[in-house]
Amino acid sequence: MAEYGYTELDVQYSPRFWVPRMHEKVVVENHIEVTNAESDRVRASVPYRTLRYGDGPREAMFEFGGDSLPNEAPIYVYIHGGYWQHLNKEMSCYPVQPLFDAGIRVMIVGYDLAPEANMTQIVEEVKRAGKVIMSRAEDLGSSGVWFSGFSAGGHLTGVLLTSGWMDSLPLKQIQLIRGFLPISGIFDLKPIVHTYINGPLQMNEEEAERHSPISMMASQNYNIKIIVIFGQHDSPAFQAQSRDLFRNYAATN
Repeated sequence: MAEYGYTELDVQYSPRFWVPRMHEKVVVENHIEVTNAESDRVRASVPYRTLRYGDGPREAMFEFGGDSLPNEAPIYVYIHGGYWQHLNKEMSCYPVQPLFDAGIRVMIVGYDLAPEANMTQIVEEVKRAGKVIMSRAEDLGSSGVWFSGFSAGGHLTGVLLTSGWMDSLPLKQIQLIRGFLPISGIFDLKPIVHTYINGPLQMNEEEAERHSPISMMASQNYNIKIIVIFGQHDSPAFQAQSRDLFRNYAATN
């Protein structure tokens, strides 16, 4: 049932309405508080460097691990969420500690946000970031790379998986990709066009279709793993997005 001021579709795509352990009015505030605290702690205790991949103000990423890890350490890439218009890499370092403790190098990717950037720009930025990461992995002699992201970051992870982006890489770099792990992602953007979320994005139907991983499915000839994850309490719309991506990918590969 729609909340006052929101359509039913708005509610389906508003995660704050689907958190059973707290009221929707404090979900976002709590998320920001928790992720900022852990991200600040991580940056104060785990060695990291900043790598730029473009000229945009947010076209940069953190690389955690430094010389504390061997060059051949595997790499885990995390692309933050925020509906392509909120959050940043600085407050998205919360996955780092257990991965670093396990000997894994971690890349936290930032990107420009709406309304300053549109969906086409954001997608192209993340593709460039992915290329920089793969060049870095090759230079280090990394044993392999996993790409992941949450919510909008799950969508951008799906773009790297389905858009033909891998075909643009040298074969040696493609062979370093171990898998993709989109978490609670949005893989069909067309419903977003009809929600309040599209206000800053200003996507039309054509742009939404063009950047929907569900519309980019193609057979892949690479030995990679795909793990599609969604939350137990995610809305039915979010759960359907992940299930549909999995089914469509499985049907074409």
